[in-house]
This record gives sequence, C-alpha cells and structure tokens, in this order.
Amino acid sequence: MPFEKGHIPEGAKPFKPDDERINKKGRPRKLVGDVIKELEKKGIKQATAEQIRAIFMQFINLPEDELKEMVKDKKQPMLNRIVIKAMLGGKGFEVIKDLIERAYGKANQPVEHSGKINISIYPEDADL
Repeated sequence: MPFEKGHIPEGAKPFKPDDERINKKGRPRKLVGDVIKELEKKGIKQATAEQIRAIFMQFINLPEDELKEMVKDKKQPMLNRIVIKAMLGGKGFEVIKDLIERAYGKANQPVEHSGKINISIYPEDADL
C-alpha cells in the first residue's frame, strides 16, 4: 500500500514529541576500534610488516598461471588479490620494482658534491 500524505495506516503508532523511540542523533558511528574488535572476535589478526614483506617476495617467485588462480580465488585476502592483479597488469615491472623497494628499501644512490663547507660552533670563528 503506497504512502498517502495525511493518512495514518491502520495499526501504526505515530511518534509523539517526547517519544523515546525517536533517535534524533541517528545510529552511532562505528569507530575503527569497534571494527578491530569485531574482526578479532572472528579470529582475523593484524598482518605484521614482516609477513607483508614475505608474501610480496613470494609473489615474485610464483609462475603466472598460479598468480592468475590466486586472483580468481575469492577467499584470498584482498591485499593479495589487488597486488597480484597489479603485477599481472600492464605495469607489472613497476609494481614488482615497488614491491622490492618496499621490502628492502631503495638502492643506494651516491651523491657527489664539491666545494668547501666551513662549520663552526663559535660565532666569532665563522666566515661571514
């Protein structure tokens, strides 16, 4: 039965000004801490940085057909599926390079400089 303005359906209990059923503030927001507690109750633990580094490096060693199977597997953690999908995409080399840099850090890049640096802890010795 469609709603008709000004018509109260049979059995309906209209709100009164001080009705306790009115929730003027709305549903309370879910905080990050609440979500974390819910996930922990389900047995889902936080991944450590070492675990993430290890899985990234293992992805690099997997053959393409195994990676494609993992992407299709809806039971894989979403992070795995997203990373593998990016690896298999058009920018696979950049993704792999980023994974290695995140796991082991960027390669050292030597910097050359020339000139004289004069540092003094006493103001009267400083060359101005």
